[in-house]
Amino acid sequence: MATDSVEETHSHTKLISSLLKQMRQLPGNKLCADCQECICPQCSIKDPQWLSDELQIIVCSECKAIHERVTDVTFRSVLAASDWSKDSIQRVKNVSNEETNKVYERELPPAFRKPTRCFDWRFREHWIRSKYIKKYFKDRSVSAPRYLWGDKSGYLWKRGRDDCLFMRRWFVLDIQNEPLLKYYADADEMNLKGEIPLMGLDLCLTTEEKTGYPNAMQIFCKEGRAMDTRVIYLYSETAKELVEWYQAVRIRKFYELLKRDPHKNLHLLRRGLGNDILHEGYLLKTGRKGTETFRRRWFVLHGRHMHYFGDPLDARPKGTISLDAEGISVILSGQRDKNGYHFKLKTPGRVYPLVAEEEHQRDVWIKAIHQSCYQDAMELTKAASKSATLPIRMSADVTELAAPRARQHKTLPLPTTPRLVISSDSDSPLDEADRPASELVLNYVYLQNGTVLANEEWDPTSGLVIKGEVAMVKILPGGLHFPPSVTGEVTITIQKIDLCEAAKSKDYGDMALAVCCEGSPSDPEVKIPMELELYHCGVLTDCEKVEPLLWYLDDGSWVQASADDDRFSCEVMDHTFSISSRYFGSLMASMQGEGVIGKRMRCAAFCCSQENSENLEIVVYIFNNHVSNFLWKLIEVNETTNSNSTLLDISNEFRVLKENKTLLLSIETIKGFQLMPGNFTTLTSYMSDSHYVMRIPFEDIWSKTYDMYHLELIQTAKNGECQLVLSQELPDSGPQLATLNLKNNVAESAKKCLTVDHSSPIQGMTGRTVAL
Repeated sequence: MATDSVEETHSHTKLISSLLKQMRQLPGNKLCADCQECICPQCSIKDPQWLSDELQIIVCSECKAIHERVTDVTFRSVLAASDWSKDSIQRVKNVSNEETNKVYERELPPAFRKPTRCFDWRFREHWIRSKYIKKYFKDRSVSAPRYLWGDKSGYLWKRGRDDCLFMRRWFVLDIQNEPLLKYYADADEMNLKGEIPLMGLDLCLTTEEKTGYPNAMQIFCKEGRAMDTRVIYLYSETAKELVEWYQAVRIRKFYELLKRDPHKNLHLLRRGLGNDILHEGYLLKTGRKGTETFRRRWFVLHGRHMHYFGDPLDARPKGTISLDAEGISVILSGQRDKNGYHFKLKTPGRVYPLVAEEEHQRDVWIKAIHQSCYQDAMELTKAASKSATLPIRMSADVTELAAPRARQHKTLPLPTTPRLVISSDSDSPLDEADRPASELVLNYVYLQNGTVLANEEWDPTSGLVIKGEVAMVKILPGGLHFPPSVTGEVTITIQKIDLCEAAKSKDYGDMALAVCCEGSPSDPEVKIPMELELYHCGVLTDCEKVEPLLWYLDDGSWVQASADDDRFSCEVMDHTFSISSRYFGSLMASMQGEGVIGKRMRCAAFCCSQENSENLEIVVYIFNNHVSNFLWKLIEVNETTNSNSTLLDISNEFRVLKENKTLLLSIETIKGFQLMPGNFTTLTSYMSDSHYVMRIPFEDIWSKTYDMYHLELIQTAKNGECQLVLSQELPDSGPQLATLNLKNNVAESAKKCLTVDHSSPIQGMTGRTVAL
């Protein structure tokens, strides 16, 4: 009888798990119903796992916590099958975020900005109140606030241009005449103090740390005949006023743009509403010659412009660096001195030597500059359901692993109460389903770079969130169980393992690095599923047409997880695998299906030469390009440290597509060098002129994290030049190129001069090309 009961319980759990898994595949359920997807590296794990029967939505942990602060709605985890009965699962088996949002967001203004996880929690709370409690967007009737039509007036505190004092001013968004933002001395609107053309301003959110006041904003605008940049700093007395002004300006600008061009694409209209501040902070900067004294400046990266100020609240910048051009690159010189960590920002007109006080600050700036340069391409591509490349290049010397860095200022933790209270009659924490959201506190560890993501002592009452460059892991309180009287430790590492070795096949695309979880003194039992997020380099057209694949390590051998293995749940997003796992060990992920059209890669060339030798050994790497530079740093450290090689050049990102499997590595220019016999074969039919060409098996590139190719050159002149081209023939757009230009001077062999030209526009797009 006991056996029958166990089998019946197992059968029930399996049925519930299957129904929950089917529900998570319904439209919109891969994303949170209340916050937009964000690729920002500061955002937490996307885990839409909390379901509300009353609202018929699935949300992430942060939105769940906000709901429980402002509503009476209750949630249950869709990952915990034991919390569901057959009757309860039948009531929610058809829950779809997409269908629910069609009701609650039916009349949402097109320009209304839904918050992401980056936003201040007060902004997100206002959004949830407006959506579910006041129901403004179900029926935008006359009772809805006027700001939803772009009509707004009220008091704001404005900082003076010259006296640096905040004065209370009455602001009016004029919608009757020419679109203007006017401000008066008082609400009687008799004494006009100033007006700002609405279509020429950018209203951005800023922080209390910068202005000294909560609910702060700043306006970028142009003034005077010279159209110089002016920054106006504002703050409101309540968070509600802040949100309403921010949305009202966006909505009014949208209607004006629509009036001017009624047939313009909706996505392009939204792009015209303004830019965010991607990052700001202090950097040291020198003059044009590069020999002047370094001076401390406050830099603000706003859209495609990098302004620098003498003081964070200056009204006018001392200068502006435009990133809105081809040929933008960031170069890490590896130099470190008393000033800090050096890097260079190269634009077509000038090279800017810059210094960050801390290494992690420098890395934040590099990421922000990358985001500035490729955000337009990424948004356009997302609108077309395609993947984008990064139109920017970074070349780097060996650097030490960065220290753990704090979150950026724009990410504020949700308000929480102290840690969980363990009930006196139990030796284990409260079940997750019974735990109040406001009591849920997780230890948060952010580590940048390095193969070890975390090595932490496990605290069963607080759980753990580990965030790295290529993976994020979330373990809920009570999620792991070590034997009694044992102080357990959790170690999570990233491993570079070629998928073809694990899968014993070259049919699968190597898309992501492996993550390994280990426990000490022994592996723990997983009580509540762990949440993992792995960044992948796949090029996708439609996530719905992609099938995820998982492998796990079992007794030293990799085993592919079957579709009915209820320990795992995996979904493929645009840039990540979202995995829920009751298995504690090593995992690898890949994907297949007609929605997978290729993967994003880069290539680099290193040179190793012996003293007093004319022979140069060139090593060319072709490697996966994930969201971060994690893999690139592993390659670079291996070459420059272990092989004593010098980086010659590194390409931009390019795409290797499955539709045509011919890859060619060719030498199209060679001067002052002679190719060692046997390195390449001559192929005259590829182009009109004869080139040295090496054929690369597509399977080697497709099924490996990286591959490397060697060639040897003999230097026959004082100055040498060699151009390597990696190409793949595409049926519609011709050869797609990643070009490495290698130059060498015998007298200065340690100071290689490098250039790069990535002249391959994204197929189907008018993407920018970049040359350095």
